[in-house]
Amino acid sequence: MRLPKIAADGLLWRVNPSAQEAGPADSASEPDAAFLVKRMVEKGMAKRAPLKSRRVSRYSSKRAERDRQEAEEAARIVIRHRVEANERRYPEIIAKVRTAEFLDWYARAAGEPWDTNFEADVEEIRYRVLLAQQREKSRGA
Repeated sequence: MRLPKIAADGLLWRVNPSAQEAGPADSASEPDAAFLVKRMVEKGMAKRAPLKSRRVSRYSSKRAERDRQEAEEAARIVIRHRVEANERRYPEIIAKVRTAEFLDWYARAAGEPWDTNFEADVEEIRYRVLLAQQREKSRGA
C-alpha cells in the first residue's frame, strides 16, 4: 500500500513501506495519488477562508466575560445575604454606619466614599473605621 507523504521541501511523495525509501511518483499505470491529493489540497485551500484568530479570541473573551459577570452576580447575592444577617445581629452598628454624619466623616477621613459592601463583615467595618481614624490622626499631626 502506498501513502502520500509531504516531504521537507513541500512536495508530495509516495512512500513504499516495503522498500523503506521515499521517492517521487513514477508509475504511469496507477493513478497518481500524490497529484490527486495535491490538487485536492490546493482546491480546498483556495475555497476555504483561513480561520481568523479574532474569531477564536472573541469567543473566548465573550465566554470569559459572561463567566465574570455570573461570578460577580453570585458575589453580590452572597454579600447582600451577609449584610442582611449583620442587620439582624448588629442593628446598632449598621444603623450608626448608615447615618449621614458617619458617611461624611468617613469620606473626609479616609479620602474615599463608604462602600456598602463593607457592611457584609463586622470585622471589615471595624478595620475600615480604625484605618480612617489613623489617616485622620496622621493628617492632623
